[in-house]
Amino acid sequence: MKNKVVKLIIWGAAITGGLFLIFRQLNKNKESNKAKTELVQQTNPSVLVNTDTANLAPLTIDFEANGIYQPNRVLDFASEVSGRISDLKVDLGSQVHQGQLLAVLDNEQLNNEVQLSANTKAKLESDLSRYDSAYQNGGITFQQLQDLRLQAKQASTQVNIQQRKLRDSYLKAPINGIVQTKYAEKGSYLSPGTKILQIVDISKLKLRINVPEYQVVKLKLKDKVPVFTDVFPDKQLYATVSYIAPMGDASLNFPVELELNNIGGNAIRGGMYGRAKFRFSENRNALLVPRTAFVGSVGSNEIYVASNGKAELRKVKAGRILGEKVEILEGINPGEAVITSGQINLQNGSVITIQ
Repeated sequence: MKNKVVKLIIWGAAITGGLFLIFRQLNKNKESNKAKTELVQQTNPSVLVNTDTANLAPLTIDFEANGIYQPNRVLDFASEVSGRISDLKVDLGSQVHQGQLLAVLDNEQLNNEVQLSANTKAKLESDLSRYDSAYQNGGITFQQLQDLRLQAKQASTQVNIQQRKLRDSYLKAPINGIVQTKYAEKGSYLSPGTKILQIVDISKLKLRINVPEYQVVKLKLKDKVPVFTDVFPDKQLYATVSYIAPMGDASLNFPVELELNNIGGNAIRGGMYGRAKFRFSENRNALLVPRTAFVGSVGSNEIYVASNGKAELRKVKAGRILGEKVEILEGINPGEAVITSGQINLQNGSVITIQ
């Protein structure tokens, strides 16, 4: 116990010392950068910068998003009963329709079992008719009659079970589609759950894309969106918004799913590249500055403004990020020149030369 306490104390001291060294190094780096900036200003009091003008412009939130076309459905078709495939009626690439017979299992034994169950059921039902008369005449007890009724009911259930197994030996397509993969061949022995075929339905396609937060609020289910594919650039297609994610990711992007009908002959295949073009109207102007105007990143909310030959550090409130432009809600006025490069050598009040 004492050794554990000593170890904990040693580890705690080591961690504390490590954190102290890290903070000290960060302070040194900060002081070093500051010293370099001051040295630059002393040796060359005018810092060379680039600027751009903060302008009011129509707020355009149109955008394009890329994705991969996915099949409407992909189904791994499996057997529900045991048996050996006696007939496989489709091959790779076969077009199948719901309810179409795909394969037949060797069902001779199942046919025999169905016949035996049916014979047992018929005999018990015949006996039950005679027992009813015997009970009315006092020849048997009520319990004997009830036992025979139960046997007849169980025999009827057994017939239904065997008939279901016989029907399941005829394997039929559960959906429309195209045979993508064959997992078994004629003569293969199947157990319940063994996969036989993979069927892919591309009569409809799904294009899954990510949409930024400011655009996703403009979308509604069933909206029509123009979509394109590089292999058919002349085809103008429209997809329907079928899904909008209730929660975005860490980058504030929201998964959106678009559904479209395939063009003639199922020409678009699953896995092909697709693009969606969103067009929105926004009836107001916004004050926009280049993204590079921010000191460090947009999250810093700091921008240098060129004013009377000097750099003035401003605290701003950023709005939407629109590609390479950022909306400014507070802190800068239209027409002011914002510094877009050279900020690393600037301090508030630094003398500047604009390229």
